[in-house]
Amino acid sequence: VRPRLRLDWVWNELCLGREVGTLSANLYHATDPAGIPISGRFKTVATVYDLIPLAFPHFLGGLSLDRRIGYRASLRRLRQADHLIAISEFTKRDVVSRLSIDPERITAVPLAVDLGAFAGSGKDAVERVRKRHGLPEKYVLYAGSLEAHKRVPLIIEAAARAKVPLVIVGRHSHGQRRQLAEIVERLSAGPYVRYLGYVS
Repeated sequence: VRPRLRLDWVWNELCLGREVGTLSANLYHATDPAGIPISGRFKTVATVYDLIPLAFPHFLGGLSLDRRIGYRASLRRLRQADHLIAISEFTKRDVVSRLSIDPERITAVPLAVDLGAFAGSGKDAVERVRKRHGLPEKYVLYAGSLEAHKRVPLIIEAAARAKVPLVIVGRHSHGQRRQLAEIVERLSAGPYVRYLGYVS
């Protein structure tokens, strides 16, 4: 059971910089917004994925108080980092615009897939997974979160209207799964939607 208070950002505020400093590191690459240590003893590069809570204020308002405080702390640390990596040109422009950070301090490095890293990703492996889950030969796959800005109800509605099988995978909370089931029922999309949860 997850604690109601997610205080991972407190570790960053109080301890992470000191811990990294003990390693005699010259550079720290922060890949998690909750872990962006700032110190005079080493440089920090932080990866920025998006600024969704700033782009959609109602999303930030929906977070618990501790998460809102932690998010504000992470924004402060993004401004203090020596350099930022944005996962897209859009994210880079958003960071420049919303956080007033000099674009010279940001490098856009689009996310990509190393196909060599996926062992057994050939047709046979795909067929085994398809049969294991009883999936049709052709379907639309949605792999991601169920947060409001992902517009999953719109995807479900489109699949139902087009009568196209939709497969949804991902790690979701009990509340999100219940909400998803309600949406599928409300849109009478049951015959077209398969929810598999987390799939390796």
